[in-house]
Amino acid sequence: MLLAVYLLIDLVAVAMEFLVARHVVPVVIRIPGGEISSIVTSVPGVAITAQTGALAVITLSLALVALVSQRDDATGDIQIYYHHSLAYEIASSCLALVIVLTVQAAWPLHVAAHALWDLPEDGATKFVLTIMHVVWLVLNVAAVGHFIVVTFNFVQRPSRERMRQQYVVDTLLGPDVRRRLRAQLYPVTVAAMVGSPDAVHERVTVGVVPFFGRDNGTDEVVTRLPASTTLSDIWLPLLEWAIRSWSRRANGAEPVSEPSGRLAAVVPALRLPVGFDQSVGGEVSICQRRGPVAMNRLERLAVLVAFRFTMVRSAQNRPLLNQLFEEQIERSLDRLRRRASMGFEAELEELLRFHAFLLAAGTSDEALFTGMNLAELSGSSWHTPHAQWTSQYRRIFDGAVDLIDVDDRFLASVAQVIPTLLIERGGVTLTDGVVADVLRLGPMLMHSVEDWVARRTSYSSEADGGGFVRMPLGGADRRSLSRALPPIVGAWESVMESWAGQLRRDRATIPSARWNELRAAWPRMAEHLSRTAYCLAVSVWHDDEEGAGLFRAALANWGVRVRSTLPGFGDVRVSRLLTPELLTMEWDTVIGVVEPMTFPGMPTPDPDGIFARLLAGVHRDVVLMTAELLLFWTSSGRNASNLPPRIARGLLDRENLDGNGGAPTPRRHLARNVFDLLRLHLGGDRGERDGHGNWLDDVLRRMEMVTEGPMVPGRTYLPKTLVRRHDLFAIAAALIATSPTAGSGITGGMEELASAVEPLPDGDRLLRDVARRLQSWLDLLQQPSEIMERASVLLGSGPVGGLEIAVSQLTEGIRKLAELRTRRVLAAPISDRRLDALRETAEKALTGGEGDFELFRPPVRRIGNLSCAAEARTYSIEKFERGNLTELELAERFRDEFIGQALSTALRKDVLRSFAMRQRIERQTDVWLTDPAFWHLIETVRAKLGGTATLLVDHSDAGLLLRNAFMPTGTLAGHRQTFLDASDERPSAYRSTIDGVNVMGGRVGAGKALLFSGDALRGIAFEPDSDGRLVEIDFRPEGPTEPTGMLDFRIKLAIEWSNDPIFELLYRHEAPSVETTVEPAEAQPGFVSQWLLNLFGVRGKGKVRKAR
Repeated sequence: MLLAVYLLIDLVAVAMEFLVARHVVPVVIRIPGGEISSIVTSVPGVAITAQTGALAVITLSLALVALVSQRDDATGDIQIYYHHSLAYEIASSCLALVIVLTVQAAWPLHVAAHALWDLPEDGATKFVLTIMHVVWLVLNVAAVGHFIVVTFNFVQRPSRERMRQQYVVDTLLGPDVRRRLRAQLYPVTVAAMVGSPDAVHERVTVGVVPFFGRDNGTDEVVTRLPASTTLSDIWLPLLEWAIRSWSRRANGAEPVSEPSGRLAAVVPALRLPVGFDQSVGGEVSICQRRGPVAMNRLERLAVLVAFRFTMVRSAQNRPLLNQLFEEQIERSLDRLRRRASMGFEAELEELLRFHAFLLAAGTSDEALFTGMNLAELSGSSWHTPHAQWTSQYRRIFDGAVDLIDVDDRFLASVAQVIPTLLIERGGVTLTDGVVADVLRLGPMLMHSVEDWVARRTSYSSEADGGGFVRMPLGGADRRSLSRALPPIVGAWESVMESWAGQLRRDRATIPSARWNELRAAWPRMAEHLSRTAYCLAVSVWHDDEEGAGLFRAALANWGVRVRSTLPGFGDVRVSRLLTPELLTMEWDTVIGVVEPMTFPGMPTPDPDGIFARLLAGVHRDVVLMTAELLLFWTSSGRNASNLPPRIARGLLDRENLDGNGGAPTPRRHLARNVFDLLRLHLGGDRGERDGHGNWLDDVLRRMEMVTEGPMVPGRTYLPKTLVRRHDLFAIAAALIATSPTAGSGITGGMEELASAVEPLPDGDRLLRDVARRLQSWLDLLQQPSEIMERASVLLGSGPVGGLEIAVSQLTEGIRKLAELRTRRVLAAPISDRRLDALRETAEKALTGGEGDFELFRPPVRRIGNLSCAAEARTYSIEKFERGNLTELELAERFRDEFIGQALSTALRKDVLRSFAMRQRIERQTDVWLTDPAFWHLIETVRAKLGGTATLLVDHSDAGLLLRNAFMPTGTLAGHRQTFLDASDERPSAYRSTIDGVNVMGGRVGAGKALLFSGDALRGIAFEPDSDGRLVEIDFRPEGPTEPTGMLDFRIKLAIEWSNDPIFELLYRHEAPSVETTVEPAEAQPGFVSQWLLNLFGVRGKGKVRKAR
């Protein structure tokens, strides 16, 4: 490039000299010729010498830096050095000047011009160009000076670190974030293009992923591109217009029919297969379609214009962020291999500073990135960049752990990685996702330690040949491990210490602001608690007594320092009701929930007090669940060591809470254990995505994954691990059975719980769930399972008669809960609002429902205008709970739609009863249903019927009749058989249509059939009372202390029939002669139908309770 520019300047200079000499009055620069000649001839030699020396210096410097970097395997740092020192640019400039001066020594263009056009020799042009050469030389020398300064600075660690950070910000970070952000937003943006405020684009889909199934789609827009082309930009407004235009037409198109006649369930869809940063070439499909509606020409043109492609730029060997991070890891590992402790500490500190710098550089003030770091953008990768960075620490952990028996200072330095990364510097706030990634380093380090323990463990065969026995670690290995583990646990606990200090220092005075501070601190504290339990599970599973003992104390002491720094008041009547769901609420809402649970005359709890109670409750849940899991491992035979039950007993007995070998605290008595277990096993529903219960299940699954064996990626497998707390139910029963009984009193706790939940909206649901859990534990205590018996043995026999006392206490607790719930229901007044809602549901079901009347088409229902006298009817629901008529939020409230469904069923049965009481005209014949003479008899009397003729036969005869009619050899084969379409509102008893007669199946008895008009039911009229209400509701309790009773619905109605006659046809009943005929089984009502029948007193098969 420089040579081309210089050649252009030289040509311009020669041209100017020609123009001045021929067309302008010559202006001769009066410079002595000898001086010009000496300057022009001496400067090139000096310049060439200087540039040659500069090139030699640059070459030697590059070789030296490359040699040093090659030793450290830091190719990324070489690129950073080239970037900051301008090595390529300076060397190119120096080399270009040498070439120019060498060529211009003979001034070829000037000599050729003077010889061609006979120009006078004045020397001005050569002098000007020589001055330019001198200026170029001075600039090159200054650049070489810059190069030398950068080279000297680069060999120093602080300067090299600063250059690396500057290079990341100036060169790497912007393109990297743009690439990941574009890859993350592109699919979402494309998928949202079919959304519309008028909701007309509901059937079509647009995406970038391949179509599901065997249909790969049709190429809709294809273009030819040169090789090494990439998608650089998309004009979104034009693309969105094309997609919306196509989606409108595709959404209104008729479904496609398959050759079989069945409608194809193909959802119209578009796919844009070309993504950003993807090198393509040749015939490229940029839009694919699935479905019958194709794009028109204008839409295809819009898509083609919207996609903008550019040629892929030549590779510049630019390092990636991950490469720079990995090189930092490699330098630390190199010091580990050399066992240079001081050099390792220096390299590790540089690595941590670089990691912290990347997190600070990823902080953004944009609203789009609120609550997240740019390092958490995964883009098109499976893992986020920050997760990839933290996973690299495993290599350092493994290397440091391998040197435990050589020098434990390496592991002590590695243990400080987590607290160092969690320090928030320069006002940079770490997001919850970043903190969670950093906290995963704790279990990662413990896995490295336990791998070392497994490699140093030996096994001895048993004398009887029954297997192998795991031997304890040798003396030297045990001492090395005992020296290495305390720094790890201490650094892990220091994280909570630092957070406690931060909460103590940054304390807002306004309660709502202070509550928001505590809410922001909760996610990272919960993550630390779950990881602490996980580290304990890892140590126990690998039979590491040293690690298990230290992490058991860490789990027992967790949060003590934090709770001690929160001196606020938070006493409530039942603190176990305070769960982390409160942290999702604003402070004003929290006060509304907590204030009714406070003691009379006591102050209102403040944010610090409530948060301290929340921490204590969650900590107790995790400790109890961890102890249950460890007991389950041994009880189920998955871990034959005696370490899990010993650690579990230590957690339950709260040994060494101060971590200094304090005396064990007696295990909690029966009542406290029961209520702690109730809180643990009642938190959250199974289908709940968020909440405390779901979080506890995640913690359990995470600890259980320690026991899962290696898996083949991509292979479907059935996990053998636990998935939820319910799987530990038998262990909880064992804890209850072995609990000390002194001071036990479950009934008193139940009364306290009932009084505390009284103001809560879901209080009855909580009491119902408590009763169910108690009943489940009672059943286990009375009929213990094998796992429960083993767990009871591991926990100890417990007090004398403890099992009987526990059974008695649970029985009394269940009885007390039932009494409290009944008392609560009886004390609540019947709500007029609930009665009005039930009345509205009943009237809607009776007057506007589309109930099936089995034998008839749905009649017209109206209010008033009765054509005959109305009759009073009473429909009753037995065992109806009184609480459904109150404002209480019951756990099992009777749903209003069930009542409407039940009333519709009762009305239908009233209609059938009325039809059964109508007068019939008897006709008798000696033939059977399949005889043509029987259908001739029908033909003679059907003219007297108005509307559609309907034949009702017994279920058994209907099956045989239809089989005969539709068989080619049957006696009715020549008659016309059809079926009513579902859109014709056919009754549920409908079977077929023969010669225009609708055949119905029912229970009329063998040898008997009814012929009537399907339109005989003309209408149902309801008579309102003086207040205009159609339904009167009355509740009759079963007794003064019973919470259930009879719910009566009183109505007045008139069933209107036409004057069409009803013929009762008596025919000869005999077995048909068709060989393949099989007597069908009698139809039975379904589960829902039987349940509805039971509601209205139907007993047996088809017996309807009489209405009063």
